[in-house]
Amino acid sequence: MSPSNTWQEMHSKMPLYFEVGAQEVWIVDTGGKVAFFAPGNTPLEHSRLIPDAPTQI
Repeated sequence: MSPSNTWQEMHSKMPLYFEVGAQEVWIVDTGGKVAFFAPGNTPLEHSRLIPDAPTQI
């Protein structure tokens, strides 16, 4: 996520990724926080695909 992106914009893009087969979407904000989402833009606490994926980088 770049400084010019908004969360609203990111949420509107997620369905496009899921439509083409993404199983999860990961968004890293400008502070390094990683947010994970399942289809339907459902927030996840951690990645279901890589449970040990960092939540902060």
